Formats: sequence, structure tokens, C-alpha cells
Amino acid sequence: RVGLFLTPFGIYNVDHGTPTLISIGLPLYVSFGWIPMRQMGLQVFGSFPVERWELGYAATVANGQTDGILDSSDAKAYGGRLFFRRQGELRLLLGASAIRTPYRVDREQFGMDATGAITYSRIRLVENTSLTVGGDGSLDYGPLRVRSELVWYQQEYTPGKRDGAVTVELPDNWVTPQ
Repeated sequence: RVGLFLTPFGIYNVDHGTPTLISIGLPLYVSFGWIPMRQMGLQVFGSFPVERWELGYAATVANGQTDGILDSSDAKAYGGRLFFRRQGELRLLLGASAIRTPYRVDREQFGMDATGAITYSRIRLVENTSLTVGGDGSLDYGPLRVRSELVWYQQEYTPGKRDGAVTVELPDNWVTPQ
């Protein structure tokens, strides 16, 4: 698949076959921006039957976390998802997802030097890389529907390239929502 696609991460962002929203609100990892909901790029996906089970995968190379849909940076996000799914009266899905997302903000400036020649400069203002890793599971049996996810998030800044809009310097960190 080439173009705009939903990021294959976790139950929330991949379970679109149900007729209703599966949660009351957005999961924290989505609302905090730990993964992009949608990406522009390349996605390879598929599945293989293994008796009553199905083994599936998805791999992505895309624009990742940007300030809009278009990718204006020189970095790409890499992600993937593996899952085992059991079909039948008792339906079970176990999945694992990960995405490595760089984020860059540059200031570009055109000018003119003393000789009248046009100049161009690019200064990197913000640069960080995040890694989001998650495990998920779902169980369906008759009217019973159970969905659960656990997500970890790590963010590391390049020294001297932290967001200037924040008055307190944010540390490199690992986060697990409670």
C-alpha cells in the first residue's frame, strides 16, 4: 500500500471491523501523540494461516510524526506489527507493535549577501526520536468483548535541540500510562 494509511499499531488503530467505537475516549498513546494516527508512505502487510490461527504482519516506512500530512523533514519513521489471531466461536488476537519516529523542526531562511548573491540557510531547531512499543490482546466470545493494550514510550532529544516553546527542559524519558 502506498499513500495515506492508518498506523498499524495496537487494537484501537487496527480494529475497524466493529460497528461501534471500542472505547469511550482515545487511548492515551494516541491523545499524547506517541504514534501518528495516519502516515503517508509505504506499508507492506499480509497474513498466513496456521491451522485455526492466522499469523499476520505489517511493516511501514513513512513520514511519521509531522506537523501536518506532508513530510517536510529529512527523516522517516519505521514501524511494524505482528499478530496471532484465532477464528471461530472463541476469537482471540494477540499482537505486538513498534514504531520509531524521528521529529525534526528546521528554520529555513533565504537572504542576500554583500555581493548580491542569494543565500539559503537551514538551522535545525528541534530534533528528537521516539520509540513506541506496545502489546495488545482481544477476546470475543458471544456478546463478550474484551480489549486491552499496554504501551511504552521513549523519547530522546539530540543535545541542544529541545523545543524552545517549552520553558522547562523535558528529559529523555520512558513513559507507561497507569
